[in-house]
Amino acid sequence: MGYLPNFARERDALCTNKLEIEAILGLLYLAGVAKSSHVNICDLWATDGMGLDRFPAVMSMSRF
Repeated sequence: MGYLPNFARERDALCTNKLEIEAILGLLYLAGVAKSSHVNICDLWATDGMGLDRFPAVMSMSRF
């Protein structure tokens, strides 16, 4: 099925692929370039103008 049996829903543990891992690494790199290393993770996905625009465009915070 592609998910771990300890999870109630399949969407809670979806498998990753190379593209998604590269996206995570890119977001981590972007956070470092933007000097966001000590910023709360929720603030990176903020849509009120305080977050980084690329984070919600790449993936959801829960998937990250």
